[in-house]
Amino acid sequence: MRRIPLFARIITLVDSYDVMTNDRIYKKAISKEEAIEEIKRCSGTQCDPRIVEAFLECNQINKKSRSEAKGCPDFKDIFFYGL
Repeated sequence: MRRIPLFARIITLVDSYDVMTNDRIYKKAISKEEAIEEIKRCSGTQCDPRIVEAFLECNQINKKSRSEAKGCPDFKDIFFYGL
């Protein structure tokens, strides 16, 4: 997994979360909580565990308060606007 560039691993996780939590013409969205559980389940196999850990930490901070999220951008912001 380390041969895959870091940015690609981040984008893969963010894209997966986005796909799971938004309706598609062929599939209804699942809840954010269900998506988080799926990401945890895939940690170490389909997803880099370090990226998953950072994602979960930032997600937790963003849930509490956007103003407390020092240094933790919203992952959709990363997906659409880059780092």
